[in-house]
Amino acid sequence: MVISMENKDILVDVLDLIDRLDASVKLYKIQVIAETLGKVSQDFKDSHTEIPWKNIKGMRNQLSHNYGQNNYRLIWSTYKEKLPELREQLVAILDDEYGFENEMF
Repeated sequence: MVISMENKDILVDVLDLIDRLDASVKLYKIQVIAETLGKVSQDFKDSHTEIPWKNIKGMRNQLSHNYGQNNYRLIWSTYKEKLPELREQLVAILDDEYGFENEMF
């Protein structure tokens, strides 16, 4: 079976859209995480300086206000490296302060 060039172009375009959608979902998730963490009290932030609160707020602001001008390398690095680290920190805080066990997460 031979695929015409027109069909090939359409399929390539769809794959590109899927990849962009995946990137958009990651951007949105990072933004929602940052917005949600912005709701914790200042006392909590002050007592947990291991969390990069200023960077989280900065990322949220960048994603919210710089439409189409985001640093995608920084966002990818955040998604692949910083979010897993943040997750571990939050699980540790929940375990230490609230008695949640790591198995729950």
